[in-house]
Amino acid sequence: MADTTQFSEEMSREEVASALHEIAEEFAKGSGESVTLRLGNKRVTVQPGDSINYDISVTERSSMLRKDRQTLDLNLRWNPNKGGGD
Repeated sequence: MADTTQFSEEMSREEVASALHEIAEEFAKGSGESVTLRLGNKRVTVQPGDSINYDISVTERSSMLRKDRQTLDLNLRWNPNKGGGD
């Protein structure tokens, strides 16, 4: 069974930078430490392994009828029970 907690909000560039910095600080705590993430008014604690799969992609879409759109997707995956990513 998978539990998913999701949060979406429009933010300023500065607010996005602050949110990403907060996540980075949690991951920087060190090996074996839990990571607490703030998703809106909820906090979720996860236990990342020592090895984490890191994926990042940028999609650029152009449209004649709508505004152009760019998307950055960042995905982190790990196995909390073992030291390796999946």
